[in-house]
Amino acid sequence: MSRTLMQASELSIKLEGISTTMAADGTYTGVHSLSRNLSLIDSLSRPCLKGTREGVLWDIEAWEANEMNEQTKSASLVFLTLAHDLAYWSADFKTALVPIIRVNPNVHDDSLPVQLEKKLLVRPFKQTGLSATIVVDALDECDDKEPVSEFLSALAVHVDNMPTVRFFITGRPEDRIRSGFKLPSLRTKELPLHDVESATVDSDIKSFIAYRLDEIATRRRQAISGQWPSDRDIATILKKTSGLFIIASVILRFIDSPSTSPQKRLKLIVEPQESTIYEGRSGIDVVYHQILSAGVEDANEDDGIFFDRLHLVVGSIVLALKPLPRASLAEILEMTPHDIWMILTHLHSVLIVPESESDPIRILHKSFADFITDKERCPDARHFIDAPPHHSVLGIRCLKLMKMRLMKNICGFPRYAINNDVEDLPARRELCIIAPLSYACFSWAKHLQLSSQAGGNTSSVFTLVNEFFTCHLLSWLEVLSIEEHLHTAIYSLHDVRSWLTAIKNPDQDLLDLIDDCERFILRSFDGVKQSAMHIYHSALSWTPTSSPIRQLYERELMTEVKLVNAVGLTWDACIRIIPVGERVKAVVFSPSGALIAAHGDCCAKVLDTMTGVNRATFDEDMFISYVAFSPDDGFLVSGLWGGTINVWDIQTGTLFRTFKWSMWSSTYSATFSSCGTMVASGGSDGTVRIWNILSGDCDCVLKGHSRAVKNVCWLVMWNQVVSVSDDFTVCIWDVQKQTCSKIFAQYSNPVAALASSRDLLLVASKNGTVNIYDSQSGDIIHVIRSDDIIHSCFSIDGGKVLLASKNSGDIWDIATNKLTRVGSIKYNGEQATFSPDRTRVASIYGKFVKIWKTNAGYNHHETSTHVHNPIKDVIISPDERLVALKSMKGAEILDVATRQSLFTYPVANLLSIAFSLDSAFVAFLSPQCTVQTWNVHTRLHKSIAVDNVFHIALSPGGSQLASLSQSHMKLWNLKNEGCLAHLEFNRKLEGQAQISFSTNATSVSVLEKSHGMQSWCISPNHNIDLTRDSIYNSGGMQSWLISRPLKSLVQIEQNINPNHPTLIQDPFTICLIMVGLTWYGCILI
Repeated sequence: MSRTLMQASELSIKLEGISTTMAADGTYTGVHSLSRNLSLIDSLSRPCLKGTREGVLWDIEAWEANEMNEQTKSASLVFLTLAHDLAYWSADFKTALVPIIRVNPNVHDDSLPVQLEKKLLVRPFKQTGLSATIVVDALDECDDKEPVSEFLSALAVHVDNMPTVRFFITGRPEDRIRSGFKLPSLRTKELPLHDVESATVDSDIKSFIAYRLDEIATRRRQAISGQWPSDRDIATILKKTSGLFIIASVILRFIDSPSTSPQKRLKLIVEPQESTIYEGRSGIDVVYHQILSAGVEDANEDDGIFFDRLHLVVGSIVLALKPLPRASLAEILEMTPHDIWMILTHLHSVLIVPESESDPIRILHKSFADFITDKERCPDARHFIDAPPHHSVLGIRCLKLMKMRLMKNICGFPRYAINNDVEDLPARRELCIIAPLSYACFSWAKHLQLSSQAGGNTSSVFTLVNEFFTCHLLSWLEVLSIEEHLHTAIYSLHDVRSWLTAIKNPDQDLLDLIDDCERFILRSFDGVKQSAMHIYHSALSWTPTSSPIRQLYERELMTEVKLVNAVGLTWDACIRIIPVGERVKAVVFSPSGALIAAHGDCCAKVLDTMTGVNRATFDEDMFISYVAFSPDDGFLVSGLWGGTINVWDIQTGTLFRTFKWSMWSSTYSATFSSCGTMVASGGSDGTVRIWNILSGDCDCVLKGHSRAVKNVCWLVMWNQVVSVSDDFTVCIWDVQKQTCSKIFAQYSNPVAALASSRDLLLVASKNGTVNIYDSQSGDIIHVIRSDDIIHSCFSIDGGKVLLASKNSGDIWDIATNKLTRVGSIKYNGEQATFSPDRTRVASIYGKFVKIWKTNAGYNHHETSTHVHNPIKDVIISPDERLVALKSMKGAEILDVATRQSLFTYPVANLLSIAFSLDSAFVAFLSPQCTVQTWNVHTRLHKSIAVDNVFHIALSPGGSQLASLSQSHMKLWNLKNEGCLAHLEFNRKLEGQAQISFSTNATSVSVLEKSHGMQSWCISPNHNIDLTRDSIYNSGGMQSWLISRPLKSLVQIEQNINPNHPTLIQDPFTICLIMVGLTWYGCILI
């Protein structure tokens, strides 16, 4: 490209199909293949034409001539390839690299930053002192799904460690590439070609066109007559390029086709000069249309077979998930390599078709794939590739190839062999797992998933997929294990499931089989990953006997050991057991649920939720007390003892930022803001600190707590932070004003968990109370009772609350006014956390993390509702729609129709519970002489302080409250919480007396066991007058019934005769079971 880039003692490397050159002796040494997957074409590696791009080249030369401390970074995905080629060209580099590879034979399993820094490039360059310029072309075409280019991110961290290496990168300005160039640790010089003046660009393109046409005319003089080309021809071509070199390159390749006269091809381009077929389209569309039309001009329009084969071949090349050699493509499409060569004869101007059958066929430029798969840009049915149906065809072809090629023990491994212990593994793999079979095993499911919009008859595909799972599943897993890509199996199953569910009437049996297959793989993942033979020797042996996979493949078992009474009938809820390596202290899911972070004392690991594969490992120098993910799953913050917070880049596996304040303090909690640019931390010194990720500064220190801050979270408004302290207060802070907005709540017990979602705030107390607040008004919207809470969070959509205790967890629906428990799961472990989408639970089990599926082993309430605390009272609402179960730890309100718990009131030793006539309100009397009245639908409540009261009643409409003590009764207005009337008794009432309203709310009655019932009228001015003498209850039952307003209040006590339990008829039956001296209740449907 320039004398500076080619100077002596430098290596110049191009990736993604671009040449690798070296000029260690001052001469051009030619082209070397980067790998068997990267073909190099001389025509793509020509230097810029002399006299063109001079301004750009001057900038590049000036950039490289600067001192080496002004560096950029590379964007390749093939560090292994770079190390291989550098070792090939430099004996010194090879000498430094080989010992590293011997110590780390599985370097390909390491993250890209580890490969770069510790093994493949940084260390060898430091040892050798080599000077190199690495050129990466077409970075935008790299297969990179990360939000920021993965390779740019890795290089951004370690480029300073390679001061003698320069990186030159080209690519279209996609978001991930532009984001990569803006990483704080990079120092880049950008050369945007679109900013070059159009006159300069046109001049360069014109020179390029004239030079190449002159070169064609000289080389192919016998095929050209007269003066060729004309100035008019050059001007017409220049106009069609629209200022893009790639269009000029495609046109010239088309003209230079060896199978047709250059004059004839040029005429197709320039006549007519103005095309109206694609008016308004870009110039490249017109050129592609002309090239494709010329390629079929000699074909018979009625030759359907030819056009079908053309579609099949071109569509497969364009839509293949990775470039395929001609031989592999022929195997998949059931054709011969020669057939493919002949079909592509006229398309060499848009496709790179090597003469070698083993080199991959590539698209010259990504714009061709974009054009030919867009019906609006390519309306000609002869050429348009409809992607979804063609993906379906490729998926079918892959399934057929696997059906033909897969077999048990495909590589002929010895029994019980570990993959890496097989000495000739590479040779066996290359011989037995041919390239097209490898592609089929990796890609079949993704092709099906991408075909989900194709529609049409899918019965033939169903048949192939069903046959695959029932006959070839284990052989497929073998290949993926040997190819070291077992995790692909999990993603493939998800792709197939996605394809099936997109179909109108999916086959449920097939879906169940896929689910069972996923369980089979995940439970044996680590063993099968190391040994393909493990599938037959132990994975099948430990599969439950009723598993469809076990029943289908039991004949394939290869073991002399028989398991007796060791295998269950069905799978349990645990789907994956992941070894972490050290004792785990806590686990947390990322916001998307795709990742799990597990930390021990001084190490944190990030795991893939779906497969359990380790994505990153972060070693700390101090004890870790807390970890949390950023909103985009890109970073992990760890709070440490010694006043330190580290922010780790998960993508690169490196430390991004460190915050420090006091070595005598510890960080107990840290969390990202919703925008991901701020971190709030709570410390042992009672402060809340706000850290700026971009600047690395502490923006403010918020003081107000008297003891350590154990938990913090951000509210939806990014400038508000909530903190929970050991002083039992919950505070809301205004970050901009750096003040405490208000003390949100005061608790009498420590807070176990804190979470926020939209306008809601969840505070879980260690006494088992979970309050869900409106974060702005402070109103309690829901109250949930759950013992031993160790984690709680909101679901992604904010409509569910997930509560995890030590060995079980519950999912509550809070989207409506009616609080409903919609799921529960049992697991084992020391701690646990729910995934945000509520489909997974991660629990700690020593040095392991267990992943549990929430819809497996699931105890629905449709069959029974179990109450685990001793029941003291059962109170049924007047309309018999609700039931209150009172225990020593509080009360639970159940809905009779749905058989589910509406909510729990977690106050111990309640004295009395009362419903309104329409069941809209319920009141609770606590031992602290406080009455809380709750709206059953909205969960809003009000409190009234009363004196020495032991029983209460609600008026039919829920607007008034009557309270009863041994010396008096009072009538209260619940709207203004004022006392309406007060009546002193002339004697002391019995301690178990009860009070109630009449159905029309015009009177109140008091029932005593020995004195019967007395009633008082409520006058319009709310004065209570005695209107009649005592009325004794003629029933004389031990389970006292209040008069009709509260029809079915039943008192259950230990002294009730167990031979004559009190039964309340439909819809519930209360069954009393004597255990020791305590009654336990189970409500049966």
